[in-house]
Amino acid sequence: MPSVARTMLCGAILVTVAYIGMCLVYVTGPVAGLVGIGAAAPARAQPSALAAQPVWQQQLAPIMQQSAVPTTAVQPAVVSMGPCCADLPSALARAVPASAPKMVLVTFCNAAFKGMLLNFAEHLRRAHIPHVIGAVDREAFELMQEAGSPTYLIDIGHVDGSSSHSGASWKKFAVTRTEEVAKVVALGYSVIMTDVDVLWLRDPIPYFVTCGAAVAEIERQSCTEIMMADVLASSDNLSPGKNLQQGLGDAYWGTFNTGIVVIRATEAGKAFAQKWHEYVEDGPGVYAGLTSDQQVFNRLVREGGNPMGIHGHWTVKRPQIVLGTLPTMFFCNGHGYFVHRIEKSYSGALPYSAHATYTYDGSSAAAKEQRFRDVGHWATPDPVEMSAGKFLAVGAGNLASLNPHGELGLGVHLQILKHQLHNLRDGLALAQALGRTLVLPQFLCFCDKVWAGHDNVFLFQHMYPGAHADGNYMPFECPVDHVLQLSAWRRSAVSYRDARFAEAQGALGNRSLTIARLAGGAPDAPGTHTPAHARTVEVPAVPLSDVTARELFGIPGSAAAEATVLRVLPSAQGLFCKFAVADAAKAFDVCFEKLIGAIEPWCSECHGQIAFARASLSDLLAVAKLYGEDFTRGGGGAG
Repeated sequence: MPSVARTMLCGAILVTVAYIGMCLVYVTGPVAGLVGIGAAAPARAQPSALAAQPVWQQQLAPIMQQSAVPTTAVQPAVVSMGPCCADLPSALARAVPASAPKMVLVTFCNAAFKGMLLNFAEHLRRAHIPHVIGAVDREAFELMQEAGSPTYLIDIGHVDGSSSHSGASWKKFAVTRTEEVAKVVALGYSVIMTDVDVLWLRDPIPYFVTCGAAVAEIERQSCTEIMMADVLASSDNLSPGKNLQQGLGDAYWGTFNTGIVVIRATEAGKAFAQKWHEYVEDGPGVYAGLTSDQQVFNRLVREGGNPMGIHGHWTVKRPQIVLGTLPTMFFCNGHGYFVHRIEKSYSGALPYSAHATYTYDGSSAAAKEQRFRDVGHWATPDPVEMSAGKFLAVGAGNLASLNPHGELGLGVHLQILKHQLHNLRDGLALAQALGRTLVLPQFLCFCDKVWAGHDNVFLFQHMYPGAHADGNYMPFECPVDHVLQLSAWRRSAVSYRDARFAEAQGALGNRSLTIARLAGGAPDAPGTHTPAHARTVEVPAVPLSDVTARELFGIPGSAAAEATVLRVLPSAQGLFCKFAVADAAKAFDVCFEKLIGAIEPWCSECHGQIAFARASLSDLLAVAKLYGEDFTRGGGGAG
């Protein structure tokens, strides 16, 4: 089966493109300037609009402060146990020792998701989580055998490359994975079925099985009740604090996300797993028109009418099962982990998992990979050539000086975003002039970005609707897909690296970083750190052409010329003014316009239906200025 026609069937609900083009593209994804090599993440600004904490946070604060939670330090990879296994029973026996609780994490995947699958399995091994990989093609089976994860082959045959949930390929995959889950439960193992785009950070089995001393006090509030559930699912709801306080009273009225489903090996759990599979394969009546296992799951657990008295509880008795939900503070969706930054925002909270939902740039495999890179959780080795060559990194500058009153919202966000894009533009032009690869800067956002067309940030204090209940979390360090569509960079063959690449690759040695500091004393972004081994040179804060840039930074034997990474501080904005050759200027203009033109609107209603959005005048003016802005560089000024 050709790679370009292979569907990404990895337990993850993804809008996909041919992954053959993604495995070899540029390393992507910033988190913290060049953490460890030039700059740290900008400090999170303290909210100025809130006089007090939300009620839920006041109530939970004492428990959060007392909670002792395990460290987040990355553990060394577990040594492979060798190839395994011939079938599902032997894989389960390899994964779960006889003396351990009979609970196992499972996922299903084909080789089209190679990078994501390797990252997924490596994190499971580091966290010592008992797991089994159901490989749906031979290449994935051999890949996981080599990696050392217990795996078995379920060859589902030809797939047509469609990623649509109404397509035959996805239907075949959904039928297969629900059937395999039913088999696992029938064999007496409680199962945690997970998508492959879920990042597992620590072992959840003590939470589900014992709920004892190994579990932090803040978690025991939920797990004591969750232990009684036959079936559990994760949630897409967006306020982790509210969710922790209200439990099912918050989650039941949203969508259960089958990215994580827990089914216990009780008689009720076994019966549910079998019924779920049968209804996905060929459901009767209203189930016949449903196109995904998630849709079937959500309808099944709601049979028998809406429950009463679920506020503050984690489980509820349904006609055939005890249903429960997973706290979004510990089993995070994409907004909670990558935007709300739960580990930073909630004292005492340490997630078990993070699901790469609420992503942009097509929600593709590459976009999800980028999210993991953003937070330093991409464990799949990159090709050696990715750390070869020389690089130019640019600081973000002191963005707070552009917003002295600490305002939030789309208006100020777009104004500051325009400044950040100008910095990006001049940094990219300078990098190309010097023959270096650009390291993307960290972006800062003052307005959340909505995922669905019907959502409206203006009505919810410029936060994602539903996420506002916990209070203000802005400004925040943007995931790169909040600002750029890196797929456009790849299509245009514009090379880049993410802001954590050097840290992750270990690419920098003792004398491989040079700081080029612009004269004039302008402040750096808050939290910027210069490593002790870095060499620093002062350069005049005057606009450069490509010719004068090479003369300044390219002197043979100089610290700037010899550096693996040349970092410009406080930012590159205004440092580059033009290309000397008209054709080079035109080529850059055309290319950069494509990169900027690919940026997704921040929210569809506030751009497409301004009256409905109830935007302030400053918001409207900022939108017009940004999307009408001329970002060309051919002979313009600093911008």
